[in-house]
Amino acid sequence: MKHTSSKLERVKLRLEMLALAVGILVGIGGSVVGLIAWTESRNLNRLNVDLQQDNDETKLNEFLLNNPSLSGLWARFPNETNVPEVALKKILLLASADQDEYAKLCNEQADLGLAPLTVQKLNDYIWNGNGFYDEKRIRLRKACNVMRWVSEQIEYAFDANRRKQLNAGDFQGWVSYLDGLCTHPLFLAVLQDEQDSNFPSKDYCAFVQQRVLAQPQGREILSLIYTNMLDSRWADSVGSDVRR
Repeated sequence: MKHTSSKLERVKLRLEMLALAVGILVGIGGSVVGLIAWTESRNLNRLNVDLQQDNDETKLNEFLLNNPSLSGLWARFPNETNVPEVALKKILLLASADQDEYAKLCNEQADLGLAPLTVQKLNDYIWNGNGFYDEKRIRLRKACNVMRWVSEQIEYAFDANRRKQLNAGDFQGWVSYLDGLCTHPLFLAVLQDEQDSNFPSKDYCAFVQQRVLAQPQGREILSLIYTNMLDSRWADSVGSDVRR
């Protein structure tokens, strides 16, 4: 009887071990299937984000072709070294209907009340109800809306890249957009307005701050236009009442 009992126990043990092995294999198989499904889902999401960003960039380029004056967002003044004057000229260029009006505004810039230029003055000028339908302000609001759209796309690309849902090359393309625009007074004004409304994430604000400071004259521009962005705690001040 003892021999029979011992034999039954060994058979039972083998069955238990077999059941355990099957369970482990099923678990591994499920994990592999789950990993494959997750990888495919991530790749699909990445493809969708890449396509969306490509479509958005195409729409932006088409819009700028149909509204050539807004290409002034990318205007450069390579032979001028007066930083506050160049910053103001970038705004006057967008506010002007043609070359003659631009020259006139440059000569009468004090009449706009923007000098010395700061992000707060610029936002007040663009969105203040008094003189809201003045043609110069209308043109600036159009440019501001384009800049806001570009800023939102850059932030979307930043978030997608952190989730590994965006092709690295495409992300670098949007970083190039950021580097080209991040010291523009209108970009900084949009950023200030967005930050006061608690919209951008702290991580994105820290990233933008890093890119601005990496640009030639970036620190000098901030010291004139958006001083509180020089504060190391600026990225943590989303929505707070801070200096401009």
